[in-house]
Amino acid sequence: MKQLTQLVLAEKQSLFSLVVGLMVTALAFATMREGHNGMGLLVVGLGLVSLNLVSIAAKLSSKRRVVKPATRLQVKGA
Repeated sequence: MKQLTQLVLAEKQSLFSLVVGLMVTALAFATMREGHNGMGLLVVGLGLVSLNLVSIAAKLSSKRRVVKPATRLQVKGA
């Protein structure tokens, strides 16, 4: 959980996208509670939240690979 919190705080765009998705979803529920059709807003809000969570999960599961730089080039046949 601590690693997830650090990742989200480091990625300002992820945090912004998560907040926007939650706000759109809350707006959709408020709209439907008033008797209007808010399914489009609900789909957009849940889509934003789910895509953001998938992106965060992918970043957490990916392992950083370190590429060692070559000390010098090896030329064959020279």
